[in-house]
Amino acid sequence: MRSALLVHNLVAGQRRAPRLPDAVVAELTRGGYAVESAAVDDAPAATTAVAEAVSRGVSAVFALGGDGTVRDAAAGLRGSRVPLGVLPAGTTNVVARSLGVRLDPVLAARDLCRGREREIDLGLCGGRPFLMQATVGFDASLIASVSRPLKRRFGRAGIALQGLGHWWRYRLAPLEVSVDGSLRRVRQIAVCNIPEYGGGFRIAPDGRFDDGWLDVVLFSGRSRRSLLLFYVDLVRGAHGRRSDVSIVRARSVELLGPPGAAVQIDGDPVEGAFPLRVELARERLRMLVPAAA
Repeated sequence: MRSALLVHNLVAGQRRAPRLPDAVVAELTRGGYAVESAAVDDAPAATTAVAEAVSRGVSAVFALGGDGTVRDAAAGLRGSRVPLGVLPAGTTNVVARSLGVRLDPVLAARDLCRGREREIDLGLCGGRPFLMQATVGFDASLIASVSRPLKRRFGRAGIALQGLGHWWRYRLAPLEVSVDGSLRRVRQIAVCNIPEYGGGFRIAPDGRFDDGWLDVVLFSGRSRRSLLLFYVDLVRGAHGRRSDVSIVRARSVELLGPPGAAVQIDGDPVEGAFPLRVELARERLRMLVPAAA
């Protein structure tokens, strides 16, 4: 049998069934894996567990949790040839959606046991790996303030509810960013490795996971009203036609500030001082995906 590590987040998602990891292990075992399980409750523990499994020669790693858990597992796999399988059990599960993985983690495990491998790009923000986006502005500020109990209890609806109150209090500050050496002054920045954002909305419509480019979405609107309408248009798929939005491709991006501006990667706040360099890692990440994806 092939060896595998299942790393599962003890606090991801909404009211997750306590026996879900056992059901996933059973499915992976039926699929031909000898599974070692590691329960974690923070990013360093997940990354360390994965890196140690890689050093022991594990054949595959499966991440049961949300997008943050997937990112933490990817950090432990960086530079290896060991594939990562995403078993979605978080709030938004953007990475799973982008890869065509079913949102039921047990069914996803069944599919991935019969699936195939593909390579994808891995983003870096200040040296920290990410799979989805690095953003500065309103959404990063919201993520920094979101109530985790509310998020766990109500999921995406809870985030949206808290987001309305945060939008009412938010003041759009000027932000500086250098895109492949070109200085821009905007009010919100999203540096994207994948097109999907926030659970299925395509913020970078022409973006791809494996094209070797970052897609940078720049919003320059100055009022809360324009910010709200930007998100309305994002849901409609019409934000790219706005006069206060530009979407460009880049090899590297420098987030320049101002100091104190909120930054997030893959749904988690980033600690650290500006400037922050965003780029793609030289290494690519091997992923397990369904055969039909």
